Amino acid sequence: MKTWRVWIETDPIAEMEWSDRIDALLDALDARHDIGGPVGSGTGTSLGAVFEVDAPDVRKAADVAIDAFAEAVAVVTEDLPKRPDIRRVEVVPEDFEHGELVGAIDGARALGVSRQRFYQLMDRPGFPRPATRLARGALWRREEIEAFAANRSVTAKPGR
Repeated sequence: MKTWRVWIETDPIAEMEWSDRIDALLDALDARHDIGGPVGSGTGTSLGAVFEVDAPDVRKAADVAIDAFAEAVAVVTEDLPKRPDIRRVEVVPEDFEHGELVGAIDGARALGVSRQRFYQLMDRPGFPRPATRLARGALWRREEIEAFAANRSVTAKPGR
């Protein structure tokens, strides 16, 4: 048996609904015997959690996590006309290190561009998706930002 760390979140719901429901979601997850240590990780309009699952392999860990999370979401959103779907699941070994996470300012520095240009680049094909989102904004893996820079010319044109 191995311990797996799971990040999971729903599609967005109304922002005022999110803040009221995240504590209930964590309570529902905490009541489960097959997961451990749930912590909220919503993105401001999504319900999300990070928790641990003991399972023999990643597939079983994902199955347990999705079932537990979907059940908890169903309980805390039963009064909504449409329940949010799960949009993101990430399962990694407990000891997996994501590498350095950077915000927009440090990401812009790594690319050699302004913060405003960094936000513009987010719309480009191939730009890395955020690794996670916090109340203060998104975080990216530094190595993915650097790989993007190596594969594209992203600096501002001279003379502007």
